[in-house]
Amino acid sequence: MNDYLNLLLDFQSLPREAKARTFMEISGQAHYENVASNILAFYFDPKEEHGLKGLLVTAFLEMAGHKGVDVSEIISIEREYPAEDGKRIDLVIDGDVFVIGIENKIYHWEANDFENYGRVIDALGKDKLVTVKAVLGLHAPLWKPPLPGGFLRFSYPQLWSHVRSSLGIYLPSANPKWVTYLIDFMETTSRLAGESQTNREFTDFFLKHNETIEQLVAERQTLLNRLDGYNYALEENLKNELEKHGCVTKVWVWQRIVFAVDFSIQGHRIVLDLAHSLTDWKLTVFDRDQKSQEFARALVSTAPMRECSSRIRPCDGRHLLESWDIHVTQIDLQDAVTKWVNALIAAADEISNQAH
Repeated sequence: MNDYLNLLLDFQSLPREAKARTFMEISGQAHYENVASNILAFYFDPKEEHGLKGLLVTAFLEMAGHKGVDVSEIISIEREYPAEDGKRIDLVIDGDVFVIGIENKIYHWEANDFENYGRVIDALGKDKLVTVKAVLGLHAPLWKPPLPGGFLRFSYPQLWSHVRSSLGIYLPSANPKWVTYLIDFMETTSRLAGESQTNREFTDFFLKHNETIEQLVAERQTLLNRLDGYNYALEENLKNELEKHGCVTKVWVWQRIVFAVDFSIQGHRIVLDLAHSLTDWKLTVFDRDQKSQEFARALVSTAPMRECSSRIRPCDGRHLLESWDIHVTQIDLQDAVTKWVNALIAAADEISNQAH
C-alpha cells in the first residue's frame, strides 16, 4: 500500500503544463504538410520580411552537421521543385555554396521516390560545397533503415533546438510579429511530436514506475469487477421478484456499471437507475422519454417517495434518491432497491387515484 501511496504522491508532484492553444491549433491547419512547408519556405528565405535573415537555413545546416557554412541572402527557395516523371520535391533551398532538398513529413509515410529526388538534388549540388537531402518529420527514429537516395532523417524538435540556440542573435533586427508566429509554429510542431520538458518528465515517470503502475491498474480493475459483480448479483436476486409487479417491464444490467429497473407507468417509461463509479453509488429515477422530467418530478413529490427520503433532489437531469460510498454492502443495495421500487409503485398508485 505504501508503494501505491508514494507512487501517487510522486505523480502529483510532476509539473503540469498549461497548454494554451497555439494559433495554428486554433486554425485547424497544424497537421497539414503543405501548410508547414509554406511556413518553412517563408522563414528559410533571408530576404523575407520576418527579419530573421539566415537563421533558419543556418540552423538547418548545423543540424545536418555543416556548421559554419556561409549563408548569404542570395538564396533561391522553391516549393514543389520538379523531379523526374512529373514528381515534385517539397522544398529546395539553393544557395551560393550549398543546396538543401527537403521532404516534409508530418503524418504521412515515407513512400516517396527518394532515388529520383536524390538524383535531382545531386545534380543541383554538383558544384556546391554542401548538399543536404533531408526528410523532416515529427520524429527521426534511429531504428528505421536508411532511406534511398542518400536522404537523412531529421525532426522538427532537432531543428528547433538549433534555432533556439541562435535566436537571440537575430532578435534585434527581427520583426516581432513574425518572431511570434515562428515561436507559435515551433510550439505547435513540438506538441505534435510530443516533445516538451513536461512530456519527457511524464514519460520518464511511467518508465520508472511501470511495474507498480501495472499492479495499481490491476488492483483498480479488481475493484471495478467487484462493483460490477454487485449489479449482476442484484439482477439475479431481484429479477423474478420485481418482474411480478405488472408495471415493471425489465430488470437488467447496462454496460456492467448500471443496474436498472424499467417501469411503464401511465404511458411513461420510468427508470430506476443504480450506477457506480470508483467513488460512490447513486440511485436515480428519470423518465426515459420526457426531457422536462415533469412526470418523474410528480412521482418523487408524492408521499410514498418522500417517506423514503426527504433529501430527493435534482441531479444531472434526473432525481437523486439516495447515494452511498463504495463500501456499501450488496445486501444494503438490494434492500434499498426493493424499498424504492415499492415506493415508486405506491407513488404511481397515488397519482392514478388523484387523476380519478
